[in-house]
Amino acid sequence: MGWIRIVSAGLIGCVALLQVGHASAQEGTVGPGATLVAGQAESSATVESIDYQALALLYRQGRTALNHDDYVTAEMAADAILDQDPMYADALVLRGQINRARGGQRTAYDHYDAALQVDPDHALAKSYLGQLFLDIGRLDRAKSYMVSLDAQCPFGCGASLLLARAIADFEAGRWVPPMQEAPSNKSTE
Repeated sequence: MGWIRIVSAGLIGCVALLQVGHASAQEGTVGPGATLVAGQAESSATVESIDYQALALLYRQGRTALNHDDYVTAEMAADAILDQDPMYADALVLRGQINRARGGQRTAYDHYDAALQVDPDHALAKSYLGQLFLDIGRLDRAKSYMVSLDAQCPFGCGASLLLARAIADFEAGRWVPPMQEAPSNKSTE
């Protein structure tokens, strides 16, 4: 069982993800030469198959590269994912992390925000947004994301623990934004 992506040429911006074998009339139905998306029939649809296992592997490789300060490789992985699925929230968060690490706070914010538009409950996007606000001294905004994460993860989760630790460091005067860290061998283009 896999997922297919239906792209309708006649409906601008209309994309549906359907699980093969479990498509319902509400989600959309692929028939001979037609696609039903949100109740509107369209006859000139194309079907792209997206290998989400391959995208997950690329994402893991990108995270590993980022963790080793190899921003070029991390960026190539994120770009490859987003070329296949521009709505892949984890890749949008990865792009945000790359940009934040390079000092591009505005671009990082835009990527985190885009991830939350795709997945409003994306815990890491919320955590990293909170950390981004700490970078610019906005403890109040960081705490608002902490409140959201606490509601989402009442027993704690990795993302909420990361942000809680960052807030504690900020309040204790130990918070250092990424671009103010000691220099290292970071790849840049």
